[in-house]
Amino acid sequence: MRTTVQALLGAVRREASPEEEGGSMRAETLVERAVAEVSRLHGPGRVARRLAPELPVLAVRAEPLVRVLVNLLDNALRASAASEVVELQAAVDRDALRLEVLDRGSGMSAELLRRAQRPFFTTRAGGAGTGLGLFVSRRIVEGLGGTLTLRSLPGTGTRATVTLPLADLASPPAG
Repeated sequence: MRTTVQALLGAVRREASPEEEGGSMRAETLVERAVAEVSRLHGPGRVARRLAPELPVLAVRAEPLVRVLVNLLDNALRASAASEVVELQAAVDRDALRLEVLDRGSGMSAELLRRAQRPFFTTRAGGAGTGLGLFVSRRIVEGLGGTLTLRSLPGTGTRATVTLPLADLASPPAG
């Protein structure tokens, strides 16, 4: 098991490195790609987007961050009733990009919240899922100098917040 985790983390570190493959993308594009992928899994119209005007262009590879958002959105949709819409917010907060996924599912106790962030822990019935989604997502975000936090209470749903520092990730203005 330890070897598997180490191999996954090595792959995450490699993928999350913007130096390996240069690139840039608009934060809006990151959101739209993640929503499009989740819509293929859960159907259209399940994610409400609330995007602040003038989101930054990020000097990072898109794929790792798209995976993070897809994982967070997938978790939120699985925790919600089929008729519920989850919310994805994007805004600049001081000198960081803040991406938040909010669901109105059943929420989690403090103990379940702690366990959910460990590798190989899953709440999915019948052993579905690998239990690596949040763990790998956190590693990707931390590899970019950011944080992934979860807030939840039973009966209130869950809020997953990704905060990425713009000092290292935002593209310089054109000109």
